[in-house]
Amino acid sequence: MNSGTSLSTDDFYNLLKANLDRSNIEKIDPKTLRYALYARKSTIGDERQEHSIGDQIAYCTDICIKPHELNVVRTIREKGSAKEPDIRPQFTELVEDIKDGKIDGIICYHPDRLSRNMKEAGELIDLLDKSILKDLRFATSNFENSPTGKMLLGISFVLSKQYSENLSQNVTRGNVRATEQRGQYLGKKVHGYIITKDRQLLTDGRNFTLIKEAFAMRLKGETLSNIATWLNKQGYTVKPYGKKPIEYKWDKTRVSPLLKDPTYVGVLKYGKSLVKLNDFYDFTPVLSVDEFLKINEISDLTSTKLKSAYQGTKSGTIRANLLRGLVVCSECQKIMSSGITSKKSTNGKKTDYYYYRCETQGCVRKGRSVRAKIITDYAIGILKHYLFTTEDNYENYRKDAKESLADKTAELNSSIARLAKLCGEKSLEYERAKKYKATDPEGVGKHYDLDEIKGELDGIQNDLDIAKNTRDTIKGSVLTYEKYLELFENIGSILEVGVANSISMEALDGILRKFFSNFELEATGDTKLQWSVSSHKLNEPWEGFVKSNNVRLGRGDRT
Repeated sequence: MNSGTSLSTDDFYNLLKANLDRSNIEKIDPKTLRYALYARKSTIGDERQEHSIGDQIAYCTDICIKPHELNVVRTIREKGSAKEPDIRPQFTELVEDIKDGKIDGIICYHPDRLSRNMKEAGELIDLLDKSILKDLRFATSNFENSPTGKMLLGISFVLSKQYSENLSQNVTRGNVRATEQRGQYLGKKVHGYIITKDRQLLTDGRNFTLIKEAFAMRLKGETLSNIATWLNKQGYTVKPYGKKPIEYKWDKTRVSPLLKDPTYVGVLKYGKSLVKLNDFYDFTPVLSVDEFLKINEISDLTSTKLKSAYQGTKSGTIRANLLRGLVVCSECQKIMSSGITSKKSTNGKKTDYYYYRCETQGCVRKGRSVRAKIITDYAIGILKHYLFTTEDNYENYRKDAKESLADKTAELNSSIARLAKLCGEKSLEYERAKKYKATDPEGVGKHYDLDEIKGELDGIQNDLDIAKNTRDTIKGSVLTYEKYLELFENIGSILEVGVANSISMEALDGILRKFFSNFELEATGDTKLQWSVSSHKLNEPWEGFVKSNNVRLGRGDRT
């Protein structure tokens, strides 16, 4: 440039800007960077259905690494949730290596594999801002290390956090419902029992015997260490899903929670929910409540509460659930408790009797009980008196049944579509895994676990089969008018015969709950009370039918 040439301020500004723009587009050559490939899969919630670690590594290899000839100096496989910060040791170590200058960039399948919480997400973005972390690569999306790119990355992390929080709430709500309404065991394992597909607990042969003996040893005063040593000498094994049995090593830190678990007496605890397993199926406990309380001091459950929760759940007994919560004391207007007692007849045969008792403090009938037969006879009489067999009754039933069937079918179709998609994806994943195991066993192939993927595929396929079978089963479940008449004309007599022939309590309870919402009991007399049903209420639409006289009367009531 000649000294005689003068530059204006605008010229000088444009010259500086051109040089600045050129420096901005001088990007770091990614081939000179040292990358860590990070793959993560959670073992809880819907993240279990994410791509396997092997699949994530394969995608990253095919989409990011090979096409751009990137230098991967470390491959990280981590199992665990990213919902909470500072609980993933390998991720924490990765961040420290980045700060120490040992790692320049990260390759990952998706941003949510790196973080589902804002603390660790913010830490990664801060490392990008300070140019300590020089590059991020994702198999599922492009990332640009610019203000806009970091903003989009931050949005991705926020959405992952929101998904994680919603998932946690939904899973918790679903788990409470599964526990309280179906008695399902939601843990990974419970020693001595097999967890069925329906999440019920069945005794596990030799392991059940060993666990029972472990409790017996504790009752005799054996130390936790001695019990652990004894179990180890017996060669105690566990069988992970889809894998061969492996030896399980006991120590006192594993024996202690085992001995404190109320599941072994038949009381399942999930969060603040407590259920009795024998309310739902024939559960075989390891020990009695009294034995359990001899070796445990209950801190979060009083002994009274635990005994109350367990009352009558010894193996083989009948549960006292008949109309529980529907019987009211007319004196105090409180729900009466239900129970069962056994008495021997003169021939030595034991008979079970259901009863209800008022437990309200201050009520004049507190502690007084009445046999359930008073109510069952009354309910059967009502169902024999009112016959819900008019054409209007049937049309109402048919309409409700069809709506219910349509809703259930739609729900099942949605589940079937989702499971079919998952099944297809998991099948492709399994085929990819077999391919990599055969063609690249020491590379990408070593990151796949065929047994694990096959187990997941079988589980999804089983769920899909159940959903399809259920959908096929409910087709045609709406009764024809003839079948409806046949059932409802005889429902009272059917129940009467059933009770006389020891119909199961579960069946009787289920039928009566379809019709009745409550019964009110009153008593007369001083020393020996004479109980009777003072009132009842039917569920809809039956209550409406009776009030509008849209019913037929039983044969003995016709004039």
